[in-house]
Amino acid sequence: MSITTYSSKKVSITVAGQPITGVAEDSFVICEFTSDAFTKKTGADGEVTRSANPDQSGTITIKLMASSESNAYLSALALADKNTLLGTVPVMIKDNNGTDLVEGNECWITKQPKQEYGKEVGDREWKFEVSFLNMFAGGNF
Repeated sequence: MSITTYSSKKVSITVAGQPITGVAEDSFVICEFTSDAFTKKTGADGEVTRSANPDQSGTITIKLMASSESNAYLSALALADKNTLLGTVPVMIKDNNGTDLVEGNECWITKQPKQEYGKEVGDREWKFEVSFLNMFAGGNF
């Protein structure tokens, strides 16, 4: 049995080719498909049929510290998209110490995150919709 090592510092996030930095402390990226890959239907006699779902859409949520300079970049993207309707961008998340990879070529920010202020720095949560999400869960070295 071998030992593998995960390091959050080895996870890279890029939006439209721009590295995103200043991630939140805990779960800073969440990626998921919108729909299950298959649905099943069971007949009255117990026969089961599964149907492949063609929906490949999903979401990528990126959590940044409120102090992250990347918030300004993402705000500019969101505003540009709202004004021009041309704001779909590629997003990629890669574990550079393993083989995990998430990517989408046509992604857009659904809305700017809520802003909260308190005694300590908070987080900003950026949610991207993805028209065609590719995910590969491969593990670490």
